[in-house]
Amino acid sequence: MLTYLWLIPLLLILSVLPFLSEKKALMLYLLGALVFPYFHFRGLFVRFEIIYILWLTIILIVKMLVKTDRKLYWSSINSIYSLFFMVILTSTLIAYTQYSGQLSARMISLYGLLRPLLVLFIFMNVGMDDKFVKSVLWSFILLSFGINSFSLLQFFGFNTITKITRVLYSSPMITPIPVMEKIFGFLVRSVGVFESPVYNANYTLIVILVALNMLQEEKKKCPRWVLFLATVFAISAGVSTLSGTFWLGFFVVFVIIAYSNLYSPKKFFYLTYRGIIIGAIVIFVAFPVLFQNPYLRGNLNYQFNRIKSLQVFSSRYSPETGIFSRGTYAAILENPVIGLGVTVTEGAFIGDSAYTSTFYKGGIIGFTLFLFLFYLIIKKSKANRHLPDSNGLINNIVLQITILLLLTSIGGPSFYIRRLMEWYWALVGIILNRNFKNSMQVKYHEEGGGFL
Repeated sequence: MLTYLWLIPLLLILSVLPFLSEKKALMLYLLGALVFPYFHFRGLFVRFEIIYILWLTIILIVKMLVKTDRKLYWSSINSIYSLFFMVILTSTLIAYTQYSGQLSARMISLYGLLRPLLVLFIFMNVGMDDKFVKSVLWSFILLSFGINSFSLLQFFGFNTITKITRVLYSSPMITPIPVMEKIFGFLVRSVGVFESPVYNANYTLIVILVALNMLQEEKKKCPRWVLFLATVFAISAGVSTLSGTFWLGFFVVFVIIAYSNLYSPKKFFYLTYRGIIIGAIVIFVAFPVLFQNPYLRGNLNYQFNRIKSLQVFSSRYSPETGIFSRGTYAAILENPVIGLGVTVTEGAFIGDSAYTSTFYKGGIIGFTLFLFLFYLIIKKSKANRHLPDSNGLINNIVLQITILLLLTSIGGPSFYIRRLMEWYWALVGIILNRNFKNSMQVKYHEEGGGFL
């Protein structure tokens, strides 16, 4: 009992903070979602953000009930996500009559699908301004140094780091961590804090996107070398995942950034020479260090051959040899209209593709809502990406991350990645936040500039 006494002051701070400062509570939520370890209590593995988002939601609703002049904002994106969740809930209840058991696992999975809606609700209703949004982006970049360094230390086989990963950043869910420890004695493919090399690869790609966007948009007074260094660290950590998802995703990131600057010769020129600087650092500094791991060269040849021969997704989608052929396709065809919800049927595997997972859970209806949801996000962010200052920057980042994840979802559950998705839905909530948009309008009126 004495072991957990330190939790009392921590819980007190966490409980009181939303009353003192909503923005600080949101920042703590985002930071904690990425780096706070699992809390082990009597066989349970609990993450900080799972509990704290419920508390933040309760506090916000109570404040709105007490302060009657405070408006509650809702958007079409929230509505479509709510419909998507209701489809999954309905299909789960129907499947429960056929497949008994798994009740607790189903409730946990359903809550995991509900949480993005809570994150959207919170981040689009709490008052925020330009300073807060920039602090969110900079916090993401600065935090990436620690997480990507952690990944590189895993890759180089530091025993203490391997043990910390197993104890603090690993859950009872099926992950590659125990297999890699058993075969190699260390995490030969870095997982960061995400339990999977594929998840970690998605994270590094998003860091690269955010850093490059900030490098283009931030004013000269910002510490640009930090953004350069963050990009180099993210590329190095991405390579250390030994994942085909990273290499394909890196090509996608290059195309996205290049296309977004195609019609601005000045920006394209600056992007090119910055890319040359980053590439030179990676090739002449990072790669010689990374190649000290003897497994890297062979894996690079293997991944490039898979990509070149277009066999990169055959291990997943091939009807004869792919992991989905073990019963996944048959389970989907069992109820193609509304799916089987979060019920796991024998022989079905739905972990390596967001599209397969969504089709399995929600059938044609759920899958259509899923795609329409991201169509709305792309439409919204694309329409506002040319707004001035951080308003345009955050919309452009959301647009690019959404496109990236839609493509990496072919080979991984990109929109369902634990920890990382808290940040994605928070950023979507920010671009929907009317308080933020209104504060930007006031700012530009005061500065004598135009807005909208």
